[in-house]
Amino acid sequence: MRRFLAPLLIVTVMACDDDPVGPSSNIASIQLSPTDLYVGIGDTTRLSVDARTKDGRTARPEDLAWKSLDTSIAKVDATGLVTGVARGMTRIVASGSGVADTVEVTVLSLRFNVNADNACNAPQYRTGRVVAVGQRSIVVADTANPAGGFTSAEYRSIAQSFDNLIHPTMVRYFGEPEDIDGNRRVIIFYTSKVNELTPAGSDSYIGGFFYARDLLPRAASGSYQGCPGSNEAEIFYMLVPDPNGRINGNRRDKDFVHRVTLGTIAHEYQHLINASRRIYVNNANDYEETWLNEGLSHIAEELIFYEASRLQPGQNLHIDRIRQNQSFVDAFNLYQLSNFGRLTVFYEAPETSSAYLSEPDLAARAASWQFLRYLSDRSNLSETQFWLQLANSRISGFANLQAVLGQDPMPLYRDWLVSVVADEIATDSRFRQPSWHYDSFMEYFEAPLMTRTLGNGQTLQVSLAGGGAAFVRFAVPSGGTGEIHLLPSGTVVAPGACESATPLTLAVGEVRTFAPGQGELVCLAGGASGAEFAVVPANLSAVATSRLLVRIAGYGIQAPVTNVLATRELRPAELRLGREGALSFASAPVRDLALEQKIRRSELEALSMRFGRGRRALAAAVAAQAYPEFESLHVSVVRTR
Repeated sequence: MRRFLAPLLIVTVMACDDDPVGPSSNIASIQLSPTDLYVGIGDTTRLSVDARTKDGRTARPEDLAWKSLDTSIAKVDATGLVTGVARGMTRIVASGSGVADTVEVTVLSLRFNVNADNACNAPQYRTGRVVAVGQRSIVVADTANPAGGFTSAEYRSIAQSFDNLIHPTMVRYFGEPEDIDGNRRVIIFYTSKVNELTPAGSDSYIGGFFYARDLLPRAASGSYQGCPGSNEAEIFYMLVPDPNGRINGNRRDKDFVHRVTLGTIAHEYQHLINASRRIYVNNANDYEETWLNEGLSHIAEELIFYEASRLQPGQNLHIDRIRQNQSFVDAFNLYQLSNFGRLTVFYEAPETSSAYLSEPDLAARAASWQFLRYLSDRSNLSETQFWLQLANSRISGFANLQAVLGQDPMPLYRDWLVSVVADEIATDSRFRQPSWHYDSFMEYFEAPLMTRTLGNGQTLQVSLAGGGAAFVRFAVPSGGTGEIHLLPSGTVVAPGACESATPLTLAVGEVRTFAPGQGELVCLAGGASGAEFAVVPANLSAVATSRLLVRIAGYGIQAPVTNVLATRELRPAELRLGREGALSFASAPVRDLALEQKIRRSELEALSMRFGRGRRALAAAVAAQAYPEFESLHVSVVRTR
């Protein structure tokens, strides 16, 4: 694989404490800096040299000889001025009096295809300049960026955050990406092309993206078809500050861009690692399914939060604990607030949302994140091993989950849905979510779970997406028996079905789950003092776009009298983002996910035949088929009071 890298601006620093002396035979030491150099094709950079004579004086520049070990990659003149010629890696040598020092020089193209609409054809090129180089990152700024952008110091700070926080955390949990360009670094390209993707007047923004096409060779190579638009590099593209709104009139001040940039980098880095290791390391059959790929990237944001805050999963973090420490607040706002923002959207419409929607919207992404967090907390694997195995699989989607979990994930999916309503009261750990006290956050953000109430003789009809669930609340009076019927659409029943049955007696927090076909009638005892319940019908069809119409009728019951589970009406999804330093939702543009969905779809479709050996994705463990009505209905009941 061809190897190439990026330029670094180095100012020549010559020692000037003495007058230069000769002859050249007196040179005792030569020291070049930097120890490794990044140069763009056609760019020039002068190396700094400190050459000393035997008596400690500065040697004369003319007494040094300069040489490139491969002039087809980089040239050097008699003054130490290095010029990048072609992508690759070589060494520059400065010598004299039998002593020498060398610098490794890597040359890369700073001309990148930024076309986000077409994977491999119709490239649209932008030229960049290197603004910071870290141990694991090269930060490049588009020369066409608007004025008022990040300073050199701010770019260096981003590189340091990537090197010290994001890279080591992502590698620990997901694995090291393949280094196809040989520079041992990821290119972070801040380009106004990302800003151009958001139309004028939009209340959303695109924060950045990664495209797996950049990991493929431009020309056919062995089993890989060519992708002419590939940048042949580990690279992602980032939003830039535009305080004056030069691009489409959308103002993006530095504070806003900085606030969203690191979380976006973590999110996109998971995508990069996932694709890179599937292509070059794990010999996978295809790219990961979009819903699981996106869920892992939202997990990546959460993992960075834990690392930055020094908190850990499994601590049932309450919002009050976050708010009592400013460092927790800062880490939450930078890396985890968006996950909870999306969760408010999922909580608004759990009936029509699904964690495995093929093109996940805000609600589906939140569901995927919370479902994966639940699975990790339930797994017998360590936190590190769970994510490593999911991200380093040859298969995808539910097949991947089943292989890592060692069991069918659908019963776990049902248990997770029940845990959404039973988390803080469940007596069985299967229905708890031990990492976050979600109720405290949803109360703070005034976004309780959308539930429905059912009264005596009433009938509700709900339409459940595949992977969706309804949460229906009701009470059974003291000494009474309540009966709940779950019926196919159009079916009518009369009361009295529980007269000859022994009703279930549940303790507060106890959950009863039913297999398909066994929960269409539920008889519940009110006990000595009455009881309140939530019935949870879930559509576990593997097809997220399927719809299951369920009628829920109740007899011998009454509307709940407590507000343990707040009810709210369905309303259009609205995500409000928080500002750094204040744990609250504020009016701000939301991240537009349409582009990312399009790119993931392109990877699965347009790029799948280029993936290697023309392989197709394996069938999911749960076959994508239309279920007969009610075959996929799973019913659970939890006593809430």
